[in-house]
Amino acid sequence: MTNMRTFLFLLAVLLTGVFAILPSSAQMDRQRAVAQPVEFFWSPSVILLPSTTSLKPGDLDFTIHHTFGPVSGGMSTLFGLDDAANIRFGLDYGVTPWAMVGVGRSRFNKTVDFRAKARVWNKERMQASMYYNMGIETLEDGREMVDRMSYHASAFVAHRVTEDLVVQLAPGFTRFVFAPDEPRFDGSVWQSLNNHWSVGSALHYELKENVAVTGEYLAVLGERTDETTNVFSVGVDIETGGHVFQMFFSSSQWITPQHAVAWTRNPLSDMDFGWGFNVHRVFGTGR
Repeated sequence: MTNMRTFLFLLAVLLTGVFAILPSSAQMDRQRAVAQPVEFFWSPSVILLPSTTSLKPGDLDFTIHHTFGPVSGGMSTLFGLDDAANIRFGLDYGVTPWAMVGVGRSRFNKTVDFRAKARVWNKERMQASMYYNMGIETLEDGREMVDRMSYHASAFVAHRVTEDLVVQLAPGFTRFVFAPDEPRFDGSVWQSLNNHWSVGSALHYELKENVAVTGEYLAVLGERTDETTNVFSVGVDIETGGHVFQMFFSSSQWITPQHAVAWTRNPLSDMDFGWGFNVHRVFGTGR
């Protein structure tokens, strides 16, 4: 109950801060930058999960993704801000009107990931995309490179329910080439699985022209690695020209989809969320 109250308090602070800056934002003659595609979502990611939105040909999207520790630490950890944070720096490039590629590097396990997304369906009320991510853990631990590789493939289908509300469904498959069992203090082991099936759901609801609320739920289907949990995230998007700034709470510190699916161990029942933010900055190359 204490964690629940803490989460609700911090969420209220987040929303209060957002609406406090709205008057100054409204004074600007705001138009979405040409470099930022105006599609179902405001950026190529919802929170942790990718969205059906793609970049325009020749556009570069520089991203910073930052997740802190759980808020359950209270004031002793400044609600997780003092804990080790996971950070991903990424760069995505629009190749064609329907395809984009990207590369990034995350702090946890020193993971470098390569990703690609392709639009396969685009109608007024419905979009569908395919997504692929390959990660390589560069942390030297004696394993061969092939044993430090992981993959995630998924399909995204988004539906514009109303002018303000978009929902998305994303079934996916995750594979870790090497998934070692982990010892416990009592002598038993956590059994790790190489393969996981999952389904992600997301929503995006526009409150104002440049403010939206978002939510995600990423669930594992069937067998899973011992004591791992599903992922829930909720946040606020603020769009200002070529920037999209996302503030959120999430039950996972992992950033790449395969790690979030297979390695998250924060029970939703404990309401143990961490604070995080994403920054998307789109640059038009003039192509």
